[in-house]
Amino acid sequence: MKKMKVIIVLVFMILPQFFVEVTAEKNLNQPMDNKYAVIVVGRYAGGFRELFPENFQKYYSWYLNAAGMAYSMLKDHYGYSDENIFLLASLREQFVIPDSFNPSWIDYKSNKENLKNVLYNFKPGGKFWMDGTDSLVFIYINHGSDQQKNINGKYAHNTFFGFPYEFNTIREMIRYFFFKKNPEAFKLYDWELGEYIENIHAARMLFILQPCYSGGFINELSGINHIIFTASKENEVATVSWIEPLLRGLSGKADANGDGKISLLEAYEYAARKVNEKTTDEHPLLDDNSDGIGHHFTDAGYNPCIPNSDGFFSARSYL
Repeated sequence: MKKMKVIIVLVFMILPQFFVEVTAEKNLNQPMDNKYAVIVVGRYAGGFRELFPENFQKYYSWYLNAAGMAYSMLKDHYGYSDENIFLLASLREQFVIPDSFNPSWIDYKSNKENLKNVLYNFKPGGKFWMDGTDSLVFIYINHGSDQQKNINGKYAHNTFFGFPYEFNTIREMIRYFFFKKNPEAFKLYDWELGEYIENIHAARMLFILQPCYSGGFINELSGINHIIFTASKENEVATVSWIEPLLRGLSGKADANGDGKISLLEAYEYAARKVNEKTTDEHPLLDDNSDGIGHHFTDAGYNPCIPNSDGFFSARSYL
């Protein structure tokens, strides 16, 4: 009887470790049943600049061009269907749309409620409920801020992204800018995005975050089978072109080993090195080991050859 007890105990000690290892290995090269993507174009110009045209066209063209590059890359190079790409953007009639962007791609206006509804569709019970064999790419093209704030007990970790202002009347505009009425409707904090993606059971989720200070979102988005690319650390602006080289890399430019495939690590390094050629003050980060800490490719914690180090999972993952 004692031998039986010992055997049972050993079995229960070994089985959990066995299943963890099998699951981790399974998601490295597993083909995805359904591939989905969400592309969000945020606020074109921050603060009062939103109300004046001087710099607005610059950001308008930049953001929509990047969104167009992302959409075309997913569809043309990786076979994502139009039905599986959800694009959130808000257009302004008085500004010129770049040729790379097709307005018919837009599914919803870019605001917090629409983003939440789209992402909730991937949760259990949603229209596109993910069962662990699907993948999701989330691309955010936007400004960022290092604002720290405590809202109803939730702490924003150094950064937030914004949505385009939509004022129906001059009174609404005055109430927002001068009396700070309903300011949170135009902001997305890190903990909010973390809640929006919670319980999405994807085989892999890739986050591409272009705004300044975007490294501050890593701790809220980090998780098993999550790969996070950010344009900068949580205390850095992102002034050098990063998302364009990243998208070009994913479209074929980043094939460092010449095998005809682009790993997510190859794409990350391709873009990060392009930034490094222009400045050493900005550090695009990667987190793929679920520890909530992003690393630059020059950091000690970054090693694609060592399991549980940042870079290992991305080196074996493909769109």
